[in-house]
Amino acid sequence: MQKKDLIISCIAIVLLFASLVSWVLKNPELAIITSNLGLALLAISYLWLHKQ
Repeated sequence: MQKKDLIISCIAIVLLFASLVSWVLKNPELAIITSNLGLALLAISYLWLHKQ
C-alpha cells in the first residue's frame, strides 16, 4: 500500500468516526454528510486499489 492510499484511508476512517460523534451529539445532518463522504472515499480507494 502506498503512502497516498494510506492517507486517504485514514481520512475516510476519521470521517466515519466524526459521523459517529456528530450522531451522538444529536446533529444528524452532519452525521449523514460525513458518513456518506467517508464511505465514498473508502469505496473509491478500494476500487482504485483493486482495479485489475
